[in-house]
Amino acid sequence: MAELAGDPWVHYTADHGLAGVLDHYAAEAGFEPVVAIRTPQVASVPRYAAAGVGLGLVPSNILDTGFHGAQLRLDPPRTRLISAYTRSEPDPLVAAFMQTFAEQANLGTTR
Repeated sequence: MAELAGDPWVHYTADHGLAGVLDHYAAEAGFEPVVAIRTPQVASVPRYAAAGVGLGLVPSNILDTGFHGAQLRLDPPRTRLISAYTRSEPDPLVAAFMQTFAEQANLGTTR
């Protein structure tokens, strides 16, 4: 990411979880992002980027097959731990959500 220092970025609002992620990766690369615009919505980042507002950092599952902007992948790829749990036996809707969550995260089943 170091070669992207100085370029404008489509950044997240300060209360968004990905704001810290972008700031962390930029700091690892030795720079602070130049903020062109801030947004609270992940889905709007690639749209702003494709319109030329600035660079954007989004999870890979955000870009759909119809996205026509340029795409770069971080090398090495970055991941983060995400978890879901309940304090009691989940109702059927929550159980279905957790099963889908586990399948999409390639865990197979819930524990």
